[in-house]
Amino acid sequence: MECRICRKKLKHIGCHLQFIHKISSEEYLRRFPDAQLVDEESRIKYIEAKNNPKSIARQREVMKKVRKEYYSDPENKKDWYKKICIGNKIAGQKWLGTKRPECGHVPWNKGLTKETDERVNQSALHLSKPRSEQGKMNIKQASIKRSKNPVWRENNLKANRLIADSKRGVSRPPEIMKKILQVNKPTDIERKFIELIKKHNLPYRYVGNGDLWISNMNPDFININGKKQVVEVNGDFWHKGQNPQDRINRFKQYGFDCIVIWGKEMKGEGWESRILGRLI
Repeated sequence: MECRICRKKLKHIGCHLQFIHKISSEEYLRRFPDAQLVDEESRIKYIEAKNNPKSIARQREVMKKVRKEYYSDPENKKDWYKKICIGNKIAGQKWLGTKRPECGHVPWNKGLTKETDERVNQSALHLSKPRSEQGKMNIKQASIKRSKNPVWRENNLKANRLIADSKRGVSRPPEIMKKILQVNKPTDIERKFIELIKKHNLPYRYVGNGDLWISNMNPDFININGKKQVVEVNGDFWHKGQNPQDRINRFKQYGFDCIVIWGKEMKGEGWESRILGRLI
């Protein structure tokens, strides 16, 4: 059997497509409907050797060689890293947007026990299994190797300093907070408020991603019409139990009027007119 793209003779071409041609098996079959991913002889051998430990070890060695060939090219490595970063960012945004309890997401295992569901039972057995001596040794060696890395040591010291500062009530530096804020900003209700600004041409600009700092405070929106006015758009879940007057008083110390809008205020009929009445 040969690859229809490069005409290379292969017994199975799944990994070849993924690492060499950078396409999935599904895409390959769409382009060549009559093509095969594995020859008949290899398919039979695979079925026979599926539970054979020697075959599994040999397959892992083959995968290592294929990966080594692929990652030896700097462009491939760079492309892979870029895809992973983009994928992680999209996955994070998807999780934050759809899997929050306040968005109506119900975990698949809610209300299930290991007595009533086999999946929960298997998960509990796996978690309760004691770690082998070899596993403990591998973790120990990896930890020793990591601790010898000067870059890791420097980053670890920085992280420990930040944790110690936060316990003492010292705010994180703006450059650190900006990196943190840029991950999950703007939030859903902030996007909703941005749409309101565009719709009614309101004189406000979004700065909640760390673009503007007033002392150690980063407001969500600021007035761009000459007024010293900021707007904080608070989510009901993340800011639960907070007193908005504390934030208002802190901004007032620096001469800024602060308007606090809660997510629950941006729901129901006529919410836009109510918010506009507070802003204008």
